[in-house]
Amino acid sequence: MGPVASMLYGFSMFYCMTTSLANGGAALGTCGMPETAVRGLCAEAGFSDVARSTADDPFNVLYDIKP
Repeated sequence: MGPVASMLYGFSMFYCMTTSLANGGAALGTCGMPETAVRGLCAEAGFSDVARSTADDPFNVLYDIKP
């Protein structure tokens, strides 16, 4: 929420997503991705241990992901 979040979301939409599409990616994005989706994508990729990180980050939700 707030101006910094709006700016980061704009970067994601106009740079990250278009770069992914230009390189044949799915352009899934991560802004607002629910934890259930993160866990599902990790499981599909073969990771079995997914936990929210204890790292303090004011802008992102971080995960510790292990095989």
